[in-house]
Amino acid sequence: MSVISGPPPPRARPVAPERPSAAGLAAWWASSLALVALVGAGWAVRFGGGSLALRLALAPAAGLVGLVVGGLLVERFGGRTGGAGGVVMVIVLSAAGAIIAVSRRSSWPSA
Repeated sequence: MSVISGPPPPRARPVAPERPSAAGLAAWWASSLALVALVGAGWAVRFGGGSLALRLALAPAAGLVGLVVGGLLVERFGGRTGGAGGVVMVIVLSAAGAIIAVSRRSSWPSA
C-alpha cells in the first residue's frame, strides 16, 4: 500500500514518557483522596447517619458523587472541567458542603 498524499512519516520514533516514581505516585494518590474527601466531607456529615467517624468515612464516596454530577452539569452547560471551570466547581462544591454541614437540621424524623 502506498500513501498518495499526507504528511511524511516521522523520522524518529516517539519517546516513551518517563515512568513516575513511587513517591510521585503516592503523592498523587494522597492528594486525590484528600481532594475527594474534602469535597464530600460536609455532605457526608450533614446527610450521613451514625457516628461522626462513620460519616467521615463516607466523605470520599460523597465527594466522588458530587464531583461526577457537578462535572456533568458544568460540561452540559458549556463549561470546561479541564481548566478553570473544574477548579471553580471543586471550590463551589466544597463551600456548599461546608455550609450544608453547619446548617441546622430541619425537623426530619430521626432514624
